[in-house]
Amino acid sequence: MKILKFDEINFGSYENFKWDNNLEEFKTINIFYGRNYSGKTTLSRIARSFELKKYNEDFLDGNFKIKLEDGNFLTQNDVINSNLDIRVYNSDFVKENLNYLYDKKGNIKGFKSIGEEQKNIKEIIEKREEILEKRLEKLENIQNNQKKISKTQQDKIKTLNENFTNKAKVIKRSSNLIKQGNEYNKKHLENDLNKIKNNIDTYFLNDEAQNRFIKTLEDKEKQNINFKNTFNKDNFQNILKRSLGILEKEVIIKENLTSELRKWLEEGLEFHKEHSSKQQCKFCNNPLTLERIAWIENNIKDDSGEKEQIEKELKELLDGFKSYKLELKNLLQDVKYEDFYSNYKDSFIVAKEHLETSIDNYNKELLKIEEKLKQKQKDVFTSMKLENINDFSDEVLSRLNQIENLCKENNEYTKNLLTNQNEARERLRLNEVAKFLKNIDYFTLQDEIEILQKNINTLEESIKTQNNKIDLLESRIGKYKAKLSNFETSTSNINKYLKSYFGHNLLELKAKKDDKGQLNGEFEILRNGKQAKNLSEGECSLVAFCYFVASLEDAKTKDKNPIIWIDDPISSLDNNHIFFIFSLIEAKIAKKIKDNKYSQLFISTHNLDFLKYLKSLTGYDKNDKKSFMYLIEKTNNSNIKNLPNYIRKYVTEFNYLFEQIFKNHNNTNITIDSYYSLANNIRKFLDTYMYFKYPNNDNPMTKYYNFFGEENAILINRVINEISHLENIERAKMPLDLLEIRTVANIIIENIKSKDKEQFEALLKSLDIEENNNAK
Repeated sequence: MKILKFDEINFGSYENFKWDNNLEEFKTINIFYGRNYSGKTTLSRIARSFELKKYNEDFLDGNFKIKLEDGNFLTQNDVINSNLDIRVYNSDFVKENLNYLYDKKGNIKGFKSIGEEQKNIKEIIEKREEILEKRLEKLENIQNNQKKISKTQQDKIKTLNENFTNKAKVIKRSSNLIKQGNEYNKKHLENDLNKIKNNIDTYFLNDEAQNRFIKTLEDKEKQNINFKNTFNKDNFQNILKRSLGILEKEVIIKENLTSELRKWLEEGLEFHKEHSSKQQCKFCNNPLTLERIAWIENNIKDDSGEKEQIEKELKELLDGFKSYKLELKNLLQDVKYEDFYSNYKDSFIVAKEHLETSIDNYNKELLKIEEKLKQKQKDVFTSMKLENINDFSDEVLSRLNQIENLCKENNEYTKNLLTNQNEARERLRLNEVAKFLKNIDYFTLQDEIEILQKNINTLEESIKTQNNKIDLLESRIGKYKAKLSNFETSTSNINKYLKSYFGHNLLELKAKKDDKGQLNGEFEILRNGKQAKNLSEGECSLVAFCYFVASLEDAKTKDKNPIIWIDDPISSLDNNHIFFIFSLIEAKIAKKIKDNKYSQLFISTHNLDFLKYLKSLTGYDKNDKKSFMYLIEKTNNSNIKNLPNYIRKYVTEFNYLFEQIFKNHNNTNITIDSYYSLANNIRKFLDTYMYFKYPNNDNPMTKYYNFFGEENAILINRVINEISHLENIERAKMPLDLLEIRTVANIIIENIKSKDKEQFEALLKSLDIEENNNAK
């Protein structure tokens, strides 16, 4: 994965930096040029935070945004978890990996041992391995304890599982609990357990409930009961109304005779139908004249016909009384007990009994009416009353409706018989499961298993903790061993690089031996075969960079195709070493980019001579889309720009210094930071320019007088000495005159333009500058 650009940076010397859209994105090979403290190392620290997977402690509040070639972005929040594979050489790398080259005061040491470091590592490994052995023993004790508890738990679980398996077999064989042919095993039993465990008491059935469900299972499908309630509750009131109408009627007669006497006379006339004049009374044997018979007939006779009408109505009403009375079998229309399913039979019996009671009450009231009518039949002439009659029609109707609804429910039950039987079977089975759980004391056993599991979990956490400690310890031991191995491998490679690329054994690392001639695990740094008492800064940098290149051959880097970032590798080396460092980069890094060993290369430098060499790296082409050069510049804040064309083409500091003076000689916005930088640039430029202009041993002030004149020379000398070097302490206390530095720059430009026109125009041309414009 390649880096395309730093989209945003607020980190170190970069403040509110945003990548210019006109700036080329990073290529396979990327070269940065910038003065010291311009911001090169800051970029390398951002890169190294991804290598180390930790934030740079000097910039914990910094933030940045990096665009990758896949279009994704990385920020400071991705440092720890990012998969960006990168290896960085900078001053931090030297301090962290080769701090043995420096004493506690920061002075460079001449003798120190990678070997002593190696010896210390061996001692650390031995101590760590002793600790590891104790932790492994502790881990074994915890694991044995866990195994013991686990066995106890497993025995209980095994017993529980066996009980469940056996009970499932029993349940499966019972047709009242499982529909035969269906599967039922331990898993099904566990599912039933989960249904009832939270409220198990509600699933226990008493004997009555069990019998009811068993009867439901015994039911066979029945025919529908065709019962329709046709009872007319108004019949009773109609009979009562008709009866009252007849009973309340009376017949008005001529002679006030008692009903008994009238009846006796009527019956007597039936015995004396001859109507002869000599007729004798058959009751008293006295003569019965025609006149007397006529008188009797006249007094008992109803000339209006009311008597006969009443007698007729009474007869008709009484003749129908038999049909008025209710009979159970007629009302129920042959509805039988056996027509009902078991769970409705009892309800039918109760409803039938209630109906019988209501019918009896109904018929008793009819009997009262009938008896009264018969009484009226004996005395049609007298008005009679009918009292204390109760109508049970509504009660009878209600009882019949109840039975009708029961029949409907029974018929509906036929439709749901299979469902109801399944429900009955499930209730019986869950009752059996509940009893089973109670019998084996399941919940107590389960609590014991859970307590054991908690103990196991606690021990498991202890095991994890111990394993983590062991893993961490083993990892650290492994890293120390790898470092030990790396020391040995790196030492060999470092010597090889020192010899191969620097042409002699000026410096080398040598293994030390004890009195017996055995290697003691220590090394020493030699210069020309002798202990190096004091290494120069250049020698330290040389060894450090060789160590970095050697580290690229370790297991952590090999075959990983990482990004390589090299920051100012020749900061303190002389010109000879510059070429050798370049050769090492060329042979061990640049050439291997073509073979995809490394995915991308970043190199930064402040040295223009080294920059010139970098242009000849394998894979670099100024016109190629796979490489590019950038300028890192700092005024108030650091900034990344395209490298100016004159540096690309010529790569001399002289051109660069002239460009800095030229672009500021008419600048009205010179800042304090650029003030000091420009003073230094003027001093360095004039040192070179005056040397070639006047190649003699005159002092610089004499050369300034000759070229700029006395007054200008004094001003120039004061600026480049007092401001550039700040030699006069009183001058440091004085405020800065920003216009003064612009005046000096203008004096230099105008004098070169007028006195050395060919040099002036050649410099402008080399920088692609027109006289009134800045560099292109």
